[in-house]
Amino acid sequence: MPSTVRQTPNQPKRVLSDVEKASISKKRMAALEKRVEVLMRESVTFKREYEREVVSLKEKERLAERKRTAMERNLATLMVQNAGLRDTLRTQQEQLQWFRADIAGREASRQCMLCLQAYNSDVLPKTLRCGHSCCAECIVQITVEHRNKSYAVCAECRGWNLVSTLAGFPTSISMMPGNIPPRPPHLQL
Repeated sequence: MPSTVRQTPNQPKRVLSDVEKASISKKRMAALEKRVEVLMRESVTFKREYEREVVSLKEKERLAERKRTAMERNLATLMVQNAGLRDTLRTQQEQLQWFRADIAGREASRQCMLCLQAYNSDVLPKTLRCGHSCCAECIVQITVEHRNKSYAVCAECRGWNLVSTLAGFPTSISMMPGNIPPRPPHLQL
C-alpha cells in the first residue's frame, strides 16, 4: 500500500505512518459525521417547514373554498333580490303608465267629447245615463227620435240614452274646472 505524503511549503516531503493515517481518518470521519448530523438536522427542519407550508396551503384552500361558497350563496341571494326588484320596477312602471293615462283621461274629461270645448259656467257638462259626459248643446245635436221618444246616442259607447223632457240629464258639477280636486301629491308626475 503506498504511503500518503503530506506537504508543507518549507518542509521536505514526509511519509505518514499508519497511526497518523488512522488518526487523520478518524478526524475526517468525525468531521463527516458532524456534517451528516448538521445535514440531518437541516433536513428535519426543512421537512417541518415543508409540512407547515403544506398545512398552510391546505388551510388557505379550505378558506378560499369557504369564501367561494359564501360568494355563491350571496350571488344567488342577489339574483333573487334582483328578480324581485325587476318585478317591482315593472309593476311601478305599469302603475306610472296607468296614472299618466288616468291624468290624461281626467284632462280630457274636463271638455266636451264632441265639440271639445272646456267646461265652464257657459258650457255645462251633462252626464248621460251610460256615464259619459258632453255639453248640453251637443246633447241636442245627438238626440234622435224613435217611436215617439227622444234618445241621446252617446258618441263614445254608442249607447241609447232616453231623454226625459222634464229633467233632462244631470249637470256634473264635479267636472267643472273649479270643482275638480287637485291631483294627490304621489300622482304628481
